Amino acid sequence: MVATSTLTALMRTIVRRQSIVSAVIVLIGAVVGVLAAQTPGLWGAVLGAVMAAILVGTTSLSLWGAVGREPQILLLIVLGSWIVKMVLIIAILLVLREADFYDRYVLAGVLVSVVLAGVVIDIHAVMTARLTNVEVPEAKVDITD
Repeated sequence: MVATSTLTALMRTIVRRQSIVSAVIVLIGAVVGVLAAQTPGLWGAVLGAVMAAILVGTTSLSLWGAVGREPQILLLIVLGSWIVKMVLIIAILLVLREADFYDRYVLAGVLVSVVLAGVVIDIHAVMTARLTNVEVPEAKVDITD
């Protein structure tokens, strides 16, 4: 079993990297959005950032919260967070469907960029992590002597 402290450190690293990269992408998206579509472009970048935070953040934070728990609990936490974030994203999209105060292309660009960057960060962090997986056999003591 992998040490809980090692997994916690890995998740902390992932969340920190995702936060930094997401902030940079959102800032770039906001600048591009303002240049391309003025105020609606800025709103598109802000909404894309909120939706990306829901998508990327809930996955990382739910996994972080599941560190050290039984596999069934981990599955329950991950599946539950996935359902919640899908419901939230669909609700946000339904509310924004008729709105015209934001640029849809900037929102989509920021959202897709942050989500893809999050996937790359997750994969890189897990692939380069030094996780030891050791099964310690139970000690057998003979007390019949």
